[in-house]
Amino acid sequence: LKPHLRRAARALRLAKRLSREPSWTLWRQADVGRTLFLRLARLRPHSAYLHRCPCGRSKPQQLCMAKVDASQFFKDASPQRGLRRAAAFLRRLRETTGKSAVAVARTAKAQGFLCKHTRPDTGEHTTIPFECILQALLYASRDDYCVLGDLVVQRTTGWPMGGSMSEPATLVDLGEDIY
Repeated sequence: LKPHLRRAARALRLAKRLSREPSWTLWRQADVGRTLFLRLARLRPHSAYLHRCPCGRSKPQQLCMAKVDASQFFKDASPQRGLRRAAAFLRRLRETTGKSAVAVARTAKAQGFLCKHTRPDTGEHTTIPFECILQALLYASRDDYCVLGDLVVQRTTGWPMGGSMSEPATLVDLGEDIY
């Protein structure tokens, strides 16, 4: 089961990246500086704060510091909303590309391409249909019990922490707000 969930998670990440839809996801950490400045250039700054902080201190540049906080990002995720948004995303992707699956490379790097769900698996790629991605998301959303010693605990919100689908499901769920 775990390998299937991992492949579906990788397929969902690849689908999002290959879709070319707007995303705040940083696909390569090496690009963090360039990406922040490109995105900052798209914002319309308030003229009073170009070189002055709201606290009153002057600042040498428009952007002096950026805080990237993944923990707050994950707290806002909703499995129910994420399922709806993932289904809508994959439907849009199918309509705009005519593709219904992701061919995931059998390598350590996340590589692949969009394809038809009828494409057979090869030694180099595994074909993951969009429907399998949605089934894996549904499974992960319902996987809400864990064991701590002898204690059984039920998760009330969010995706299973550390689970394969946690990051890509949150990506699609919260990334939808900027689409």
